[in-house]
Amino acid sequence: MLEQIDPIAERITAIISEKLDVSVEELTSATDLMRDLGIDSLDLMEIDGELMCEFNLPIDTPSLVDMSGDISLQTCVDLVKNHMPASA
Repeated sequence: MLEQIDPIAERITAIISEKLDVSVEELTSATDLMRDLGIDSLDLMEIDGELMCEFNLPIDTPSLVDMSGDISLQTCVDLVKNHMPASA
């Protein structure tokens, strides 16, 4: 589980856990989605879409698929927090 109690991080963790059929307890903020969980670009696109819908992210939010380097659970949390509408 993530080190800090954060409702956004908890929801993102739950989405990834459900999508990949991985226990929430196995996920940390440093978990790398591709290296540690072995997801492919299609899985990443699906998670990306789930996050966009769940958090009402604007259409011009950068896609996880387009990011280079490691994509950790914390990367997902930061992406959502940096692009969430102010009223969310």
